[in-house]
Amino acid sequence: MEPWQHFYKTLKKSRLNKIEITNLNNKKKPIIVFSACQNKKNKGDSKFNGGIKLQNLWVKILRDHGYDAYIMTYDGKHANWLIDHQPHISYKRLSNLKNNHENIHYVTTWLNADSFINLADKIYYFDAEISHTLSSQREVLRKLFKKNKIIKVGTHSKTQVGWYLQNQNLSPNFINEWSDIKIWKQNSNKRVLGKIGYMNEEKNTKTEINEIKQVCELHGIDVDFIEINGDEKKVISQMQSCDIFLGMNQGKNILWGEGCPRSQQEAMHTGCAVIAYDVIGNREYIFDDITGCMIENKRSDLMALKIIEIINNKKFKEKIRKNGYEFIKNVFSENGKIKLLEKFLDLEKEEEDKYVANLDELKFVFKSAIFLTDSEVRSLQKYAKKTKGSILEIGAAYGASSSLLLAHSSENKKVFSIDPFIKDSEGLFKATANKCKKNVNRFLKNVNLEKKYKNWQLIEKYSDDAVKNWKRKIGLLFIDGNHKYDFVKNDFENWIKFIPKDGYILIHDSCNKNLINKNKYKFGWYGPSKLAKELRSDKRVKLIEESSSLSIWKKK
Repeated sequence: MEPWQHFYKTLKKSRLNKIEITNLNNKKKPIIVFSACQNKKNKGDSKFNGGIKLQNLWVKILRDHGYDAYIMTYDGKHANWLIDHQPHISYKRLSNLKNNHENIHYVTTWLNADSFINLADKIYYFDAEISHTLSSQREVLRKLFKKNKIIKVGTHSKTQVGWYLQNQNLSPNFINEWSDIKIWKQNSNKRVLGKIGYMNEEKNTKTEINEIKQVCELHGIDVDFIEINGDEKKVISQMQSCDIFLGMNQGKNILWGEGCPRSQQEAMHTGCAVIAYDVIGNREYIFDDITGCMIENKRSDLMALKIIEIINNKKFKEKIRKNGYEFIKNVFSENGKIKLLEKFLDLEKEEEDKYVANLDELKFVFKSAIFLTDSEVRSLQKYAKKTKGSILEIGAAYGASSSLLLAHSSENKKVFSIDPFIKDSEGLFKATANKCKKNVNRFLKNVNLEKKYKNWQLIEKYSDDAVKNWKRKIGLLFIDGNHKYDFVKNDFENWIKFIPKDGYILIHDSCNKNLINKNKYKFGWYGPSKLAKELRSDKRVKLIEESSSLSIWKKK
C-alpha cells in the first residue's frame, strides 16, 4: 500500500470523530494609520499638499504588500485631487478601533496634528520639513520626546538626519522621496521645445517670471512660459509638455531651505530639464550641470541666463535631461521602499511572526487528502509572500494549495485556481468545486484572513481552455494539474509567456531526477520530473530551489 493510500484510509476513519477547529492565528496584524488631522476644522485634508501626497504613497505601497493601512481625516473624507487616493477613515472610526484593542501603528508628518496625536498611545514621526521643526513645532517636539511619545523619527533628507544626530542624539530612519513611476513618466511626443513650466511657489514668483521673460526677449530667445497647477492628472500632462522646468522654491528657511521639494523631482520624472534655486533640499538630487542646473537663490537674472545657455546648447540640455531622468527613476522610485518602511514602522518582526500553516493543521481543517509535504507547504507560503503580482495555479482539487497561496498573497492581488474537477488520475476520490470553495473559505476564516476570499477566482475549466482568452500577467505559476508529460509540458508552454522577468514557476511532483520508479508521491511523477529535467537546460528559466518534490524556477 502506498503511503498516500494509508493516509486516505486513516483520514476517512478520522471523519467519524468531530474535530473542534480553533483559530489558528490569534495574533492581530497591525493597522497602520497616517494622519495630519489637527481638529474638526483642520481635518488633515490639505489640497495640493506634499505631505498628504506622501501619506497616500506610503499607504499605497503598504497595501500593495499586504498591510492594512489608511489615512485618517476628521470625517473620513478627502478632497479629490490625486489620481490614486487611498482608503480613508474618520477620527470616530479610529477611536472605535482603538477601543477594540486593535494593534495600531500611528504615523504623522505634522506635529500640530493634535487630534491624531492625542488619540495615539505613541507615534512614528516622519519629519518632512525641518524648517517647521526648528520654529513652530520645536517646542511640541521637545514635549513629545519628554513624554516618551515618539517611538521613532524618520526623514527624507540627509541634512535632517545630520541635524537629529547633532541636536537630538538620535539617528532617524532615512527614507528618500519617491513618485509612482507608473503615472509619473515622460512622453516625448507631447514635449514642446521652448516651453518652460513653473509653479507659483513664492509671493514674488510672478514678478521673477516676468523678469526672466524680459531677459530672454532681450537676447532674442523665443520661449513660452506656463504656470503649472491643478490636480495631479493635469499637472502630469502639463509637465510632460514642457521642455524646461523652473524650480522657483526659495526655501522656508535661509539656512535649512526646504525639506526635499517634490515639484522638481516630478518634473524630472516627466523628462524636463530642470533649473532650480540652490536650496538645501534640492541638493539631494540636483547635481549642478549633471542632473539639472542650480542657480544662486533669489537670482532670477542668473536663472534667465541659464535658460538662454541651455536653449542655445541642445546637446547640454539633452545631457541634463537624460541624466536627471535616469537618476530620479532609479533612486526616487518605489523600488526597495517597502523594506525601509517596514524597518521604520517596526513591521519586520510582525512579518516574521505572520501565521504560517503546517501540514497537520491543513489536515484538520480540510479533512481531505492533501498531497503536500511539510516543506512543500512552507515553500508555497514563502513564494506566495515573495510574489508581487497575481498568482495562478493549475489544479485546485480540495483547495489546500489555493488556501496557502491566497493567505500569503499581497493584500490586493488576485489568486486564480484552474480545475475542471474531473475524477483524478488515480480514480479514488473526486474533488468538486463546491467542496473546494467551502474548504478555502473555512481555512481563511480560521486564520483571520476571510477578507482575502474576494481576491480568489476559481475557474472551472481545463487549463487549455482557460489560457485562450487570458491577458493578465502572472507573478507566480503553480503547475499541479494533469501529471502526464504532454499535459505538464503544455501547461508550461501555454502560460510562461504571461510570466514577467523574475516571476516564479513552481512545479509539483517534479524532483524524480533520474526518472526511475521511486515513490512518486515523495520524489515526483514521471511527467513533471521529465519536464523539470528538460528545463535545467532551458535558457528561459533558472532553477532556484527544490523542496521535497516541488521544483521552483525563476523566469530569466
